[in-house]
Amino acid sequence: MNDTRRRVVIATDASISLKSGFVQQYRVLVVPRRYRLGSQTVVSTEGPAQFATDRALPGLLPAQLDDFVNAYKQVENTSIVSIHSAATLDNAVQQARIARNLLTPGFDIEIFEAKTIDGGIQLLVETAANFVNSEKDANKEQVQALLDRIHGHIVTLVLCKGIGRLPCETKSDLMQELANLFGPRSMFKMDGAKGVFRQILHGQQTVTVDQRSQMLVQWKHQTSVRASQLYAEMTALLGRDAFQVREIYLRNPIFPDDFIGIIAYPDSTRIAELVKWVKRWG
Repeated sequence: MNDTRRRVVIATDASISLKSGFVQQYRVLVVPRRYRLGSQTVVSTEGPAQFATDRALPGLLPAQLDDFVNAYKQVENTSIVSIHSAATLDNAVQQARIARNLLTPGFDIEIFEAKTIDGGIQLLVETAANFVNSEKDANKEQVQALLDRIHGHIVTLVLCKGIGRLPCETKSDLMQELANLFGPRSMFKMDGAKGVFRQILHGQQTVTVDQRSQMLVQWKHQTSVRASQLYAEMTALLGRDAFQVREIYLRNPIFPDDFIGIIAYPDSTRIAELVKWVKRWG
């Protein structure tokens, strides 16, 4: 069968949560993931949102190869574009590649390794799924081109309260790995007493934040921070004012709870321009 005539299916794994109803409406393939919740192991296709009411932070367990193989088999005779976190953060992308190799040549699978977290991956999945559902003749090369272009416009910041609970030998390695992944200007450490964020590793920049800052208040109480509350504060951290911010999750199963991620991404007008470019040139 000619690959360009295959229906394109967007896939991801349940290390992230998509909007309610989105998976069914846009026919997104979600590979299940296992979470450790206390003494229990829970298999989820909903991601961290499934545990939003639980007091304990769920631990994301390593991805299982069989889950990827079985999921891909559900959409045989399609072109699959499978979007996952970078290998630095999680082993899902490696298992996806192994599954692709095991299923070749009968399956047509493209793996996209995203150098972002949470909302950044959600944005990529949602945009790709919207594209393939609105464009009857969309092919996986166009989806790949769209992902590449949007990915280049995503800014991922990592804020940390402190990393005292991590082993000493892990601290510098982890921070360096995150800086390599997200960029040397991506890492900030919070000084709650002084109300500032200090850039670390390449740390010249200090951003002053009001003590009444929603970010500081919400973080102190370990609750989610809504993006709409943070626009002015993020302008200082990002050094620009033309962006949107995805809701920030403090209960990220990939990172210790001393970390949160902030995802700044292009607005809908810019995304529409990128989609138009891909339709013409991709």
